[in-house]
Amino acid sequence: MKTLSCKSIIGTHAPLFGLVFLLVLEACAPAFRKPPAKRPDKPRIREILSTVREQENLVSTFFWSGRMVVEQNDVENETGAFVAGSRNPFRIKIELTHAWGRPLLHLVIQGERIRIVSFVEKRYYEGNFRHFGRWRLFPAGLGPTRTWSLLRAYPVLEPYVNAVSTQGNQIDLLDREGRVVQRIELEPRTNLPGACIFPSQGLEISFSAYQKGTPILYARETRVTGEGQDASLEMKVKQMVFNRTIPETVFDLEIPPDFEMIPLETRALYFPAQGENGARITGWSVAE
Repeated sequence: MKTLSCKSIIGTHAPLFGLVFLLVLEACAPAFRKPPAKRPDKPRIREILSTVREQENLVSTFFWSGRMVVEQNDVENETGAFVAGSRNPFRIKIELTHAWGRPLLHLVIQGERIRIVSFVEKRYYEGNFRHFGRWRLFPAGLGPTRTWSLLRAYPVLEPYVNAVSTQGNQIDLLDREGRVVQRIELEPRTNLPGACIFPSQGLEISFSAYQKGTPILYARETRVTGEGQDASLEMKVKQMVFNRTIPETVFDLEIPPDFEMIPLETRALYFPAQGENGARITGWSVAE
């Protein structure tokens, strides 16, 4: 009996195989073709931006617990986090703790003043909010409004004079000269804000895993990255509470008496720190 090889079979029936292959591709093509996203028209843009403004006005205070993840030079460090914020007056409290509960860093922002207690270094830093961008943990250009947006886990609109859409699932907020001051990228299925991009600062804040079903929307995961910077910061919210009265004592900052006091203006803070014998620990280090 003559045995046909695979090569001879394919060679004999090559036209048939080719036809079947083309038919299969044609049948499967719709599954692979992603239609271009439809640009929101003017009424839809107004509706989306109105929702963002409404969400901003719904929140006067917040506090949450969860995790903070810093990635720097392809190395990730994760800490426990407690964050509280008040919009008027503007105040922020951040407490970072080690996995077993040891305090690593306490930070308070009140108006234009920043105070930081680094338990890893046994140092106390104090300075003006404009030096916020000196921190490698937080990208330059974040500022008070964007800090609130990142920690409250929902976008805040920058001042603008016009809003347009030049691409699907995207809204550009323009200044008087037509420059983009803020670009809002929308989630295709929900039209919820998925990211806010600030081109002039090379800054991006992303929002994902939205908590829905309540009047106040927030993202369970937020991430901020800066163009040309080797660090990114991600926040993972486990439990969020809005509009509760926050005791004044929450924004207190206890400074151990043996900690060295250093003006923030003279230092740039880095993350993570190095422990004894060069062992990496989750904390802060400072560029002298």
